[in-house]
Amino acid sequence: MKKTTIGTLIFTITLTSGAQALPPPVRETLPPPVPVETNTEGAAQTQTETWSPFAFLANLFSGRSSSSPAPTVGPIVDEECDPSAPLQCREPVTAVCAHRKPENRIPQMEAAINRRFFPRQHRNQRDRFSAFVGASREAERQAYSQSPVTRGDIEGLFNNVRESMRGLIAENPSIPANQRQSMFDHLGAVRLFASGSEYMAAELAERRSANPQATEEQNLQITANAYEAACGKGLGINALNRGNKIHLCPGVIQSLIDRRASREEVMNALAFTLGNELSQSIGPRTFPQLYERMGECYNQLNNDPRYWSGTPQVQTDDAQGGQRFLDTGRGVETAADYWGTQILAKRIAEQGMTGDMAVRTIAVATDDLCNNVQSPQHAPGNDRIRLTIVRNPTIREAIGCGNQPARSSCSMSGVHR
Repeated sequence: MKKTTIGTLIFTITLTSGAQALPPPVRETLPPPVPVETNTEGAAQTQTETWSPFAFLANLFSGRSSSSPAPTVGPIVDEECDPSAPLQCREPVTAVCAHRKPENRIPQMEAAINRRFFPRQHRNQRDRFSAFVGASREAERQAYSQSPVTRGDIEGLFNNVRESMRGLIAENPSIPANQRQSMFDHLGAVRLFASGSEYMAAELAERRSANPQATEEQNLQITANAYEAACGKGLGINALNRGNKIHLCPGVIQSLIDRRASREEVMNALAFTLGNELSQSIGPRTFPQLYERMGECYNQLNNDPRYWSGTPQVQTDDAQGGQRFLDTGRGVETAADYWGTQILAKRIAEQGMTGDMAVRTIAVATDDLCNNVQSPQHAPGNDRIRLTIVRNPTIREAIGCGNQPARSSCSMSGVHR
């Protein structure tokens, strides 16, 4: 999950396997048929398309030319909050992003690491790889020496989040029973690497096995490049999830320290991040049909028929995984935010957080999203807060908006109010 992504990214509170479920979803509402205006040889014509998941996706992936009329969906229009309602109800992004980070020591720390491990160009890829290993260890040493959490805390949290996600899957009526075991198996295959050097060693070993014709220089270079793309020299505010291997860059920990977050706040923030990363093993790339209605819902929220999937869809090289996959636009990362939000909402409810305390918890969990950086795979940070996190019914209740008009939220069942 990219926190700046790529930003968000632990422990006395444990997650139970569905012991306290989120409130049941309210009745789903589907939009009426939508009039679509098309121009044929300069004459305006109006036709009516029947809105359905199958027709929508057939159009979406039909490969029609850019000159053909694009499918549209009816926008979702929610009733406005009362003008006297709390700011977090009327302008949730403004309220969340008002909780600013009081300091940012990462640039200075990163500069010192660069001077020590990358003072000049390395003679070969082995020396360069060793420099990344050393830099990651130094970044971890500095971050964890100040952190209210330990690597052991993070490992325990990882297991708790995974169990909680299994509970959420078991309770979700939109997931067919015959798919649940497969999702459990995919979750079970994911490993957490608390150490960057261990992550790189595991990645290098896999590359040697998977690419016996590649030279050692090539394997070392690609492995180091993959780490750098996410973690920089160790202090990138990001998390890695490649080939069922998750690693939290030390920059995630340092950024939470710079927020002066409490142990409980750090735990909640990392639970959100781990839920986000774990869920990518059960996301739209692996189970595309389960997320069709979620995708349609996000298209409606944005009045953009390709908000979820992007256009055009292309085969994308995964430099870290050595694979090619169909780029699903924002869908994979948006679905990951959906799962991470459920984990965060569960913790907020269990801890009895309300009002500004709940808003601050969201701010710490979303950490660097307020910079609004986006990419083809990531919605703008403001969208991630506004369209997914604060629309969750449990979170909306916690931040004090329960007496305000409901906001449409997206789930695997589609649109809910």
